[in-house]
Amino acid sequence: MYQEVSDMQPIERKDKDIEGSPFGESLFTSAFQYLSAERISPKSIYDVSEYAVNKRRSLGIKGEFTAHFLAEHGDEEISIDALKHPQSSTKTLIDNLNAWMSEITPGTKVIAKLIPDINQASLHYQFSSLTEMTAQFRPENTGFGLTYVLPVVTAVLSARPGDLLLIENPESHLHPAGQSLVAQLIALAAQNGVQIIIETHSDHFLNGVRTSVKAKNIESDNVCIYFLSRDVGSSEHAVNIEEVRIEPTGHIDNWPEGFFDEWDKSLNTLIQGN
Repeated sequence: MYQEVSDMQPIERKDKDIEGSPFGESLFTSAFQYLSAERISPKSIYDVSEYAVNKRRSLGIKGEFTAHFLAEHGDEEISIDALKHPQSSTKTLIDNLNAWMSEITPGTKVIAKLIPDINQASLHYQFSSLTEMTAQFRPENTGFGLTYVLPVVTAVLSARPGDLLLIENPESHLHPAGQSLVAQLIALAAQNGVQIIIETHSDHFLNGVRTSVKAKNIESDNVCIYFLSRDVGSSEHAVNIEEVRIEPTGHIDNWPEGFFDEWDKSLNTLIQGN
């Protein structure tokens, strides 16, 4: 029951023309994946879950079962041909994951294995040089963003047409070029039948979507952006919601105040005379 002292908001049904109950079907099926902003941190050993990984094909809310998922399903082919990376020689999940990860974080190879004796899964990385691969590195000894983005890339590549993905801050701990590439991968999946809802605070991610629209990797009509800002003039705790549309050229049709405009403001300050 809703209480005024609670942070939970009451559920109100305002559209009387909609038939059925909003609780009639569960979101939590094999066609649904949710990754929170607080994802797994780098470590060598991860928990396993037979139910989450093999029954629901879930990576876990924090991506905590990603290593287990890759160990179990890495050799399966991805469902969406458009997500096959040009540098991948096969359609398997692990080969395409490594190809995309190697572009997002250059030269990366992901190694995930099950450890039946302790009912855990291990995760290691290798990196390519000009002539050979390095020794295996523990995630703790690599960049934080590598492990943080791994569930995001895995979720997108393993998605099937009709799936629903909710991902918070896919850009976290990545360099700008990596953020843009993740956005381009997500745009490809969205164009090919995967419904993806993203929360982001990254202009690099936004620009990755814009360049995808211009390159015709996703139709502008398949992109919907909402900018939320605090309504400081309201007597209640409220937000303003503005729709932002990307034109087929990649341009923004209207640019609300406060919507990824800090770079322009800083640049104007820098080029002004003393």
